[in-house]
Amino acid sequence: MAFLELSDIVKRFGRNTVVSDFNLDVAEGEFVSFLGGSGCGKTTTLRMIAGFETPTSGSIVIDGRDVVGVSANKRDVGMVFQNYALFPNMTVNGNIGFGLKVAGKKPAAIAKRVAELLAIIRMEEFGVRYPHQLSGGQQQRVALARALAIEPSVLLLDEPLSALDAKIRIQLRAEIKDIQRRLGITTVYVTHDQEEALSISDRIVVMNKGKIEQIGTPFEIYNRPATPFVASFIGTLNLLEASVADPGSGKLLLDGQEIFASAPVAQAKGTRVKLAVRPEALGTETGTPDFNRIRGKLANVVFLGSIVRMIVKTKGNDISMDSFNDPRLVLPSIGEELSISFPREACIVLGAESGKTGSD
Repeated sequence: MAFLELSDIVKRFGRNTVVSDFNLDVAEGEFVSFLGGSGCGKTTTLRMIAGFETPTSGSIVIDGRDVVGVSANKRDVGMVFQNYALFPNMTVNGNIGFGLKVAGKKPAAIAKRVAELLAIIRMEEFGVRYPHQLSGGQQQRVALARALAIEPSVLLLDEPLSALDAKIRIQLRAEIKDIQRRLGITTVYVTHDQEEALSISDRIVVMNKGKIEQIGTPFEIYNRPATPFVASFIGTLNLLEASVADPGSGKLLLDGQEIFASAPVAQAKGTRVKLAVRPEALGTETGTPDFNRIRGKLANVVFLGSIVRMIVKTKGNDISMDSFNDPRLVLPSIGEELSISFPREACIVLGAESGKTGSD
C-alpha cells in the first residue's frame, strides 16, 4: 500500500487548469522527483501536498488519512523552500528548534534534537550564528534541518538548490539523498534540473502542461522515454526524421538509408516518425554485424570538457555523436565522410502524431 497517494488531482485557478489527471502512489521511504519546465504544475502539486493550495478535485492521502481540507500545520509534513525562509532574528539553533518550540516541546528535548540535526548536517559549531553569517549552502542545510526537526512523515523540497552555484548544488544534492536514505523519510522533490532529478531520485515524474508525461526510474526515463516530450526533455538527444519501411521487421528509412529498430514498430508502412538516438550510443566502430550504419559527413566538432561531440550531417539530419575526451583521440577532419554505427536497441521510435513508443 502506498504511503502517499494522489488520486485524480485537478487544480484550476479560475478558468486556467494548471494540474489535471494527476495520479501518483509513493511508497514509504521513497524519493520521488517532480521534473519539468516552468509552468508545468510541479510546484503547484507540491503545494497541494503541503496544504498551501487546495485541489479543485481529487484526494491526497498520507499514511491512510485523506488530508484535503486539513490545515498545513496538521499534515505532518516538512517543507524546504527555494529561498530558505529562515528567521533572520534567530540563531541556527533557534531556527532548527522553532517547530518543536511551537509544538510545546520541553527545552531539554529541543536542545537534544537540535544537536542531533546539527550533527546530521555537519554544522555542530554553527548553532549560535545567525543566517546572515552563513553561506547559501549552509543556510539551505539549516532549512533542511528545520524541516526534519519535527520528524515529519513526508519531506517536501521545492527547488531547494536552484539559488546555489553548480559545485555547491552537486555537493548538497548528494548530502540530501544521503540524509533521506539514512532517515528513511518519504520525500517529494521539485526541480527543473534533469541532472539533479536523475542523480538522486528513486523515481521521476516528468510533467508537461499540468499533466504527467511519464513516471519511472531514472534508468527508464532516460533510456525508454514514453513520449517525444520526455525524449527531448531528458538529456541530449538526436531526434531524427525517418519513415517506416517494414513494420514487422522494424525496418526504417533514414535519408534513404536502411536501419532497424530492435522490435517491430506500431506505425504503418510509409508513416513518418521521429527516431530518437542518444549521442553516446553512436560510434564509428563497425565490427558488430547487426549494428545499424549511417553514412554522412563531419560538419563540426565541439569540445565539452570530458565529452567530444561530433556533428555528422546526412541528407536531411544533423546527428550528434559523443565520445569521451582522450588525449590520444584522433579526430576526423571537417568534411570527411564517416560511417556511424549504433545498436538496434538504441533506436527509440516515436510516432510523429501519437507520441507513443513503438520500440525500445
